[in-house]
Amino acid sequence: AERLFDGYDLDGALVLAERGIGCGAGGAVLGSLRALCARILFWRSQLDRACALATEAVALLPVGHVSALLAICILIAGASQRRDVPELLRLAARITDADPDAPALGAYAESGGLLSILLAYCGRREEAQALLARIESCVEKKVASGAPGEAAVARARGWTLYARGRLTLLFTPDVWAALDAGRRAAAAFEELADLRCLVLARSLEVACLFALGQTAQAASVLRDALVLADGLDEAVPGSEIAAAGALGLSEQPGLRPGSDEARQAAALSARLIEAPHSTGQQRGAGYCAAAWLALAARDLPSAERAARAAVTEHADWPLHLLTSRVVLITVLHRQGEHAQAAAEAEAALRALGAQGCDGVLAARLQLAAADALQAAGQGARAQSLRAGAARRLEQLQRLCLAGLARDVGGREAAVVAQLGARVFGARDDVAVPLDRDLRRNEPQAGDEVRHSGAVRHTRGLPVQDDGQHGRREGTTNVGRVCRT
Repeated sequence: AERLFDGYDLDGALVLAERGIGCGAGGAVLGSLRALCARILFWRSQLDRACALATEAVALLPVGHVSALLAICILIAGASQRRDVPELLRLAARITDADPDAPALGAYAESGGLLSILLAYCGRREEAQALLARIESCVEKKVASGAPGEAAVARARGWTLYARGRLTLLFTPDVWAALDAGRRAAAAFEELADLRCLVLARSLEVACLFALGQTAQAASVLRDALVLADGLDEAVPGSEIAAAGALGLSEQPGLRPGSDEARQAAALSARLIEAPHSTGQQRGAGYCAAAWLALAARDLPSAERAARAAVTEHADWPLHLLTSRVVLITVLHRQGEHAQAAAEAEAALRALGAQGCDGVLAARLQLAAADALQAAGQGARAQSLRAGAARRLEQLQRLCLAGLARDVGGREAAVVAQLGARVFGARDDVAVPLDRDLRRNEPQAGDEVRHSGAVRHTRGLPVQDDGQHGRREGTTNVGRVCRT
């Protein structure tokens, strides 16, 4: 049954596991069989039935047993869907107290990594960070001892990297570090030929690439991951990659209605909203994407309905709710409902401060709130928010350049330009000063520099060659003139 599960034959695995239970198995064998049945139902998004079997399995197994830890993963998912934070914290304590044996190291990292991500989405940042640090430390000690096998080590590293990448993307501006973690997690899962977890890691990679404005590369990774997910025909990995793709495609500045990107985003959005086993987070992502698509088509009534549906679905998920509020504030502002937009903006800014969220989402929220507050007559407050967004972008650019220097080199200016476009779109009201440390591609005396003297565009960013210096000095208006 385990071999069939690893070979993605869920029907065959379930038949054999249930046959084993029917043969009168008991003790740890029965616990392992029930845990396997629970995992099969989980990947098919039949969470209630999966949790019932997982509860029985955990009661039959020692806490450090590989099947017990995998069953705990199911209980974690169930508690998160019930918004049962006390239960999540109880499970966190149970995992922290566990001393996994060598074969269980991968399952230990999977349960702890998954729980840290869900605690973060529930607004428990400190507990999430502490749990993940404990898991990472335990994994490194076990690996240093030489006891775990290669497969256990690869799985453990894959899950700790995936969880670290998710938390980095949520709470810090270092999108490049999150991307690197996602890619390394994907490499670990690929080494194991674990396509389920590979699709999850690719969803993080897609989210990071879209956040960096690397639209073409994100679309390529998304396309390959969707093929993998559709081949698996399992609900969980398919929904995760669909959510990353729907949001990334629909949030692009300058998205054209009817374009290939808009059609793909609409299809992924509908898939998330209409799937019978979609979670609230996934439906909320679908409604967010639908709202951005309606905004691009200037269908404001449809955009407001979708945005409010997203807020409803994400009501108990603080970080997801910030994403929904960005689009709702934008819709209300465009409709001229300035008092409502300003009230939503103030509520979202308070939540942003409480959650400690930073990076691209924070900058976009600050800009949406600034527009709403400006229209409501709070010009000074709006100016302060725009300045804060500009500082965030500068920090994002610095971290992006540092990542590029370690990774690919030579493409700094193009990627920084795309990052600015991703955050600010075609705005010309946000001045972002970039000092000499950022301008590492400055032409030097004796360099051969070719100029056309014309304005060209890179993903919506006009770039002005002045025919003499190759770029303008002073202050860059992101979205209008980007120095390259």
